[in-house]
Amino acid sequence: MPKKSFLDRIDEIVKTAKAASKDGELKTSFSRRFYDDVAGAIMNDPDYETKDIKVRQGKPTEIIRKPSKEFREKMFTPILNTFNVDSEDAKKFINEYEFTQAQAATMYDMMAAINWEYMKTGKILRLPSKKDFVGSINLRDVEESVYENKKTGVKTKRKAHRALLKRSNTPPWCKEKM
Repeated sequence: MPKKSFLDRIDEIVKTAKAASKDGELKTSFSRRFYDDVAGAIMNDPDYETKDIKVRQGKPTEIIRKPSKEFREKMFTPILNTFNVDSEDAKKFINEYEFTQAQAATMYDMMAAINWEYMKTGKILRLPSKKDFVGSINLRDVEESVYENKKTGVKTKRKAHRALLKRSNTPPWCKEKM
């Protein structure tokens, strides 16, 4: 049986999620299981492509990336070389290995930890630009304050904490002067 592509897998994931909901609609709330399923679908399709936009000489240029293929090659090749695996066998393994659900589930924790630690340094995390999207997120420190509910008059003391800031504007290449 041929390997399923990302599009086939994502179709199944969405159908399963819709079937599990009471009204047959896909819920927008966070679902760790759904996230893990999407991660597994991408990881298990070495041909999965994402199209990012880079601005070159003032013009948007589409860059096609294969993150699953890159991940597989960068992670597996040094290990397989260390153990002197034949290059043809190594290539076959890199292209055909199927990640388990448990392996895919580790990606969320890893990516969340990397992004959190990166943003804690004060840096802005820029998300890959797409043909219809630009955006970034970062953390900001919020000082201790007292909030009063205007309707009820109840006061709430808020301790110092961090808040997530998001920036997402119209991509420059989606604007036209009139």
